[in-house]
Amino acid sequence: MKNGFAVLGLLLAINFTLTCRAEEIPGPRVPLTFKDSGLYCGWNQYFLQADTPFDYFIVPAVVSEGQDISEWNDSLQKARRNGTRVIVDLVPRAKNADGEFYAVHHLSHDADDSEIEKLAAVVDDFFTQVDSSEIYAITLGEEHIFWNGRDRHLNRLYELIKAKHDVPIYQWYSPSSHGSIPGVTGWPNLKSDGWMADEYHLDQPDMERAMRGYTVMQKPIVQIIWAGGGQQSVPYIPRRFGEQWEVCRKYNIPTSYFAWFGRPGAWWGWQKQAPDSLKQTFARVLQYSMEAKLDPGPNKSSWDTVPWETPIIELAFSSSSDTSASYQEDYAQDRTLRFVNDTAITGFADLRWDSTPVELRPRQVGPAESSVAYSFASAFPISELRVHAPAFIAPETDAAVSLSVRDSVGSEIGCATLGPQGTMDLVIPGDRLSGTNFQVVYTMGGTAKTNGEVLAGVESIEVEADVVPPQEKVLELEVNDDGKVLFEEDLRDMSIYHTADIKEPRKIVQSPAGLHANSPGVLEIVQHLKVPQDINLSRLRAEGNAAANDSPAKIGIGVSLNGTDLVAQEKTDGNFRGEIVLELDDPIQTNDFYVHLFLEEGNTVIKSYAVEGDVVSPSDNQP
Repeated sequence: MKNGFAVLGLLLAINFTLTCRAEEIPGPRVPLTFKDSGLYCGWNQYFLQADTPFDYFIVPAVVSEGQDISEWNDSLQKARRNGTRVIVDLVPRAKNADGEFYAVHHLSHDADDSEIEKLAAVVDDFFTQVDSSEIYAITLGEEHIFWNGRDRHLNRLYELIKAKHDVPIYQWYSPSSHGSIPGVTGWPNLKSDGWMADEYHLDQPDMERAMRGYTVMQKPIVQIIWAGGGQQSVPYIPRRFGEQWEVCRKYNIPTSYFAWFGRPGAWWGWQKQAPDSLKQTFARVLQYSMEAKLDPGPNKSSWDTVPWETPIIELAFSSSSDTSASYQEDYAQDRTLRFVNDTAITGFADLRWDSTPVELRPRQVGPAESSVAYSFASAFPISELRVHAPAFIAPETDAAVSLSVRDSVGSEIGCATLGPQGTMDLVIPGDRLSGTNFQVVYTMGGTAKTNGEVLAGVESIEVEADVVPPQEKVLELEVNDDGKVLFEEDLRDMSIYHTADIKEPRKIVQSPAGLHANSPGVLEIVQHLKVPQDINLSRLRAEGNAAANDSPAKIGIGVSLNGTDLVAQEKTDGNFRGEIVLELDDPIQTNDFYVHLFLEEGNTVIKSYAVEGDVVSPSDNQP
């Protein structure tokens, strides 16, 4: 709080909130918004106070076959009498053939449905002792992965519970360094009525990218912000705390807090014996929770603005004989959707995706319009551009859908509307494009008669360009105004099929990750590079990974002056993910050289490579 008046206002808001809580208890499923703040912890006396400043709690319930949970239910009823909504972190446990307890996170690929059915039966028993109508939602445990069969088990458990119980079921993925966002960061979408997230590691802009991925699903989402520290591997970073809170405010996402010191049996932020550092962090939790109650609500038009530039997507080649470069995004199937964060969107708040077409689904009654604009580039001149987009218009609506191609400065070149076959199609001659960069934009508009009415949708987008590859396999580099060569080649478009010599191209695996190999032997790429004047070549870099768990897989980068005899090289050893750097302690003076890329003996990827050098000065050649 910045001044005494702000403090006074906050105290009045607290008093007003607690008075309203006493006079009017919200229903158990009144939707949570950013104004509502919560805590994650097991039942405790702090949670059951009548004057709690928190609006909801996330409470674990590890439940075994035949377990008496009356005490847990008593706490639920006390919390509800205080007007607190409760999300149950429900972990059912059943016994296997050996009489040992297991939960869904113990199951592997070969688990059959009978094991999931036993877990569902434990949930059935839980709801014979707990009134499901008093619960805001349940999760199926916490911090799940999707590999090892987990996604299939979670989907099946969701189906079995929903078939018998009228309770919202949220899914909860494990946090990760770039966010574990279904359909956006490679994590598959799961059947759910909402989502729980605890993305403790995300700073901006990754935090906003993650929350947009959840927001576009138009399902409830709760984000838990880390407010602990001490013994825990996750550090408390004040800047991160504030950034995450601001993103949740922008997208109207209710926030909860995990205020644990980080050791079993250790202190919580509200306890008298908590360390001073944790008490200070919890004081910030209380302050921000009260500030959230004063928030005027989201400005949904701000969702169209993001703190990053829209990237240019390179059209990619699939083979050395392919003279057409393409891009395709199938919205119903994709786990790494780019439209959410890698396009320029207007009307983001009214778009919805949930393993479905991208739909115009306004959140309110009235007119709405949304557009999605992809920015594309071709590595080579385009002779013809083709765009194909299946779409639909909902019956008995006034909705319309259109598709357009724009040049690099935003001028429209061609436009199509929905045809009788349910597709939008454009064919653009290359001479109408002003260069190799262009935009593809689709727009949906209409009037919603009810909140959440689906008006129209686009099922997928396919862009294909016939190109004119270069006659000579060589790349001409430029010297910048500072007399330096800083060149980086992104290999994800696989234009190297037409610019480089490839030894054993059959080893290449088609992948959006970049240059990918997964077989014994060596895949070597030799790229010829020329500079208009002599430079001192000082450094080469390559970004990628090598999975050497069961093989001697490695990636490498080298340089030669004739395309054969290496002057220097650097290779990885063991499992590797990151950037490999070849430092030339004695820079190579040249204007004509070759970069060699190596992918050896297994699952390897090189996403990009780079070269660095300085123009040779007269003093460099003096004895």
